[in-house]
Amino acid sequence: MSSNLTYLDLSLNNLSGSIPLPLGNSSSLVYINLYKNSLTGGLPPSSLVIPSPLEYLGLSTNKLSGGIPSSLGNYSSLWFLYLAENNLRGSIPDSLGSLPNLQELDLSLNNLSGEIPLRLYNVSSLTYLGVGDNSLFGMLPPDMGLTLPNLQNLILQTNKFEGPIPPSLSNASGLETILLANNSFSGLIPSNLGSLKNLTHLDIGWNQLQAHDWNFLASLTNCSLLQILSLQSNKLEGTLPSFVGNLSPALEWLLIGENRISGSIPAELGNLVGLTLLYMDQSLFTGEIPATIGNLRNLHVLHLSGNRLSGPIPSTFGNLTLLNELYLQENELSRSIPAKYGTGSRISTQGDVYSYGILLLELLTGKKPTSGLFQDGLSLRKYVETAFPEKLAEVLDPVISEEEEGLHSNDESEEDGGASANLRMQRCIVLLAEIGLLCSVESPKDRMTMLDAATQISAIKRAYSFAEISHRPTN
Repeated sequence: MSSNLTYLDLSLNNLSGSIPLPLGNSSSLVYINLYKNSLTGGLPPSSLVIPSPLEYLGLSTNKLSGGIPSSLGNYSSLWFLYLAENNLRGSIPDSLGSLPNLQELDLSLNNLSGEIPLRLYNVSSLTYLGVGDNSLFGMLPPDMGLTLPNLQNLILQTNKFEGPIPPSLSNASGLETILLANNSFSGLIPSNLGSLKNLTHLDIGWNQLQAHDWNFLASLTNCSLLQILSLQSNKLEGTLPSFVGNLSPALEWLLIGENRISGSIPAELGNLVGLTLLYMDQSLFTGEIPATIGNLRNLHVLHLSGNRLSGPIPSTFGNLTLLNELYLQENELSRSIPAKYGTGSRISTQGDVYSYGILLLELLTGKKPTSGLFQDGLSLRKYVETAFPEKLAEVLDPVISEEEEGLHSNDESEEDGGASANLRMQRCIVLLAEIGLLCSVESPKDRMTMLDAATQISAIKRAYSFAEISHRPTN
């Protein structure tokens, strides 16, 4: 291997075998990306005597096993460390807390156990902390938001964490994503999360959280960028306040089912016209289903089963032409089924990931599923599938194509750039289109899972972002 090699990207191939030991001991490499291959064996320990310039180490989505070597703490220049979606075991080494410049750490989807080292909570440069889908346990430090003030993404779902959610998280004012679902968090939901003006995703479902006065929800009405809010399967009680209708107009997912919320469903829910998924199932709601639900014309999934709802099915449900799933079982509904009910709807078990895939294809093409272009059996999905991958550029949104051409023009003007930025963007677009297609296949059992989709998109985003940073001009 050349002693002058600084940038190595072998991602998205079918490479197998173990990682060569010299890679971990290179004194010149700044960037190593082996994402999404079939590499096996353990992570090679570092035996460097001189400081390493390595800033990016991407080994996610392989078949690596064993523990995380403590010698990774020797890479003092490391900004980005991605080891997600492997078979790594053992604890998170305390030495990772000695990386002074670490910005993003993703250890999700492994078999890690133990507690997060306290030193890691003191790496103030961290913007992304991802340890979801492991077997980690313990409590979050009360001052977590003070010691990690630059945090933008906190990914802790599907572990064994317990105790309260620290109110100090509101101090990390740049937080965009908080995923704490499927743990054992308890106590009151902090009422100051509404100060997080950049918050887009808040998933604290499947815990043991409470809300005595719903002040936290009033606070969240200040989060104008909020797209996903999941409170599913907690210990929430009382009536759902009418100000739920004041949540962000950007809100797409609202999951508040499997709680002990009682009373009527607020008519103000009809204000949330951006909703594509609404879960209010397995609770204690009573009264009639408000007709204003028919205003939610973007709904793909509506789950109201297992309540005590009565009266008729609103005729306004006929307006929900994009609905894929409608669950009303186990209620006390009466009267006739509206004549328009079921028109254009499809019942499945994975309508949420289907909707996500269609949304992704919509963003890439700039065309809505209801476009007049799609007639005579042609759908948005078929439109993209027919072009994928060789002719994908022909169906892209012109805005994306223009940006791609702009990158190519800029690359040609740089002596060492070549067409690398353009090729990286093309690769990202192809990968995103592939995810959209896999999420929206006709058979629900063949669809990509929501977690896999989110993980892959995050990895694509981070890899592309770093590639742009690493090619910045130097003085």
